[in-house]
Amino acid sequence: MLAFYLSLIENETGKSKFEEIYYTYRKQMFLLADSILNNKQDAEDAVHDVFCSIASTHMDFIMNTENETDIRNYLLKSVKNTSISMMRKRKVRADYQEEIIANISVPDDEQFIDEICTKLDCADVTEAMDSLDNKYRDVLYYHFVLGLTIPETAKILDRKANTVQKQLVRGKSILLNKIANKGGIKNADE
Repeated sequence: MLAFYLSLIENETGKSKFEEIYYTYRKQMFLLADSILNNKQDAEDAVHDVFCSIASTHMDFIMNTENETDIRNYLLKSVKNTSISMMRKRKVRADYQEEIIANISVPDDEQFIDEICTKLDCADVTEAMDSLDNKYRDVLYYHFVLGLTIPETAKILDRKANTVQKQLVRGKSILLNKIANKGGIKNADE
């Protein structure tokens, strides 16, 4: 990555100074970002964003600052602000996704099982399950057939619990639609 950052800087003095601060402060910056975000990939992204910003637009400030403590404080403050901003965006996105999921009309687990067990032909359910994408089929299988909780399913599939929950909701909806479109759901009157 250093080569990329250095390619953004025009003069050799700036490149030398950037390389010095990169090797001196990147670990501290990463640890601070990770302590805020609790996610190593997001922490790496935050540090990357700060270094890109410095290399592309803020090298004048770095070059004109003689006190190393001021440079250190500037870098740590920048990565802290970037990390907090990323955390807020993540929370807003998660809140929005939860709102969407809450507004989706999908039966809860008991209603779903009752509908499948009492109103459907086993062959139709099997055929509909086989036609699902793996991500939905796996989640439905682990949750309903094996009786695992969402966190247990997430751990086995190496996914986030929030992702598994969304896939479970979507999978139930897709499965019911596939069966209904095939004519597998019968009215109670029949």
